[in-house]
Amino acid sequence: MVCGRPKKRVEGRVALQVTMMRWNRQDKDNRYASVKPLVDAFKNLGWCVDDSDKWLDLSVSEVVERDKSQQGTVVEWRQL
Repeated sequence: MVCGRPKKRVEGRVALQVTMMRWNRQDKDNRYASVKPLVDAFKNLGWCVDDSDKWLDLSVSEVVERDKSQQGTVVEWRQL
């Protein structure tokens, strides 16, 4: 699936990699807290069974990007 909703709810384990390009880095706790609404949306849409470690391999990283036009967030999702 490239984009859009899965045709049915995902039943297995999934990986979610979130990479944020921003001016300043956050500490680890704030980095993960900032993507909690995104993780909840993936769960509500059926893209993951649950946000527990049993069902979701979550990785959140940051890259310092001083050029404002290059700042943003990349989200990669895949079934394991």
